[in-house]
Amino acid sequence: MPQATTCRDRPELERYGKVRLSTAGLEVPQLVELAGRWYLLFSVPDRAHGRRWRERTGEVPRTTVYYVAGDTPTGPFVGPAQPVLSGDGADELYAGKLVEDGAGAWWFLAVRFGRAGGAFIGELTDPMPVAVGRDGRLAVTAAAVAGPCGRSPGRR
Repeated sequence: MPQATTCRDRPELERYGKVRLSTAGLEVPQLVELAGRWYLLFSVPDRAHGRRWRERTGEVPRTTVYYVAGDTPTGPFVGPAQPVLSGDGADELYAGKLVEDGAGAWWFLAVRFGRAGGAFIGELTDPMPVAVGRDGRLAVTAAAVAGPCGRSPGRR
């Protein structure tokens, strides 16, 4: 039986998480095979984005869900220029997961932390359909970012 791989066994995994992504930590990971590729999803709180990330993207750090892709479950993993799954981009999402329904369609669900720069919301998103582009990038359909049961965020 093969032993579990740790970052000590594979130093390139540790380096990837701290240097290549320029964040202080990757939280709530999920590894899933989708359309013949492996996708590693993870959340990064706004406070964990490093200086290199801010310099590279020019963006204000926010809590969100990122992904990187690879050909095998052990990597190497490579991300697009801005690897983020966030629906309409206005929500701060956390703990996102991809789930497959009985018909073979993939959906993205996450905890809606809040609106960028706004108050904490803390609700589960409605399922958002996910598509895989020809280049292997994942895309969330922005039309499905309403809150629970189709309500807009903040409305009850």
